[in-house]
Amino acid sequence: MVAIAAGFTCHLIANYVFEQSFTKGEIALGLGVFTAATIVFILNWLTGGVSETSFLIGFATLLLIVVGFFIYLTTRYGVGGAFKKFDVASKTQSRDQK
Repeated sequence: MVAIAAGFTCHLIANYVFEQSFTKGEIALGLGVFTAATIVFILNWLTGGVSETSFLIGFATLLLIVVGFFIYLTTRYGVGGAFKKFDVASKTQSRDQK
């Protein structure tokens, strides 16, 4: 797990140094892994497969990943730019107006 976190951190640094962004494939892979890990965590919690300590550590880790994602968007695109990434309604309206 430490190797994955270190590799991801190095990837973030390399993207910053070379002024690159994540490719669509990397984004899809990251979201897929996060979703799978979250589903496994929730299923283990519902079946009683985790202790209270493990639950708190897992929940804090998932929360940290979500907060880190929003921090990444904010630092990369600014607050307004990060909002525009998710604002589908205004993109649809601007297409309809043309």
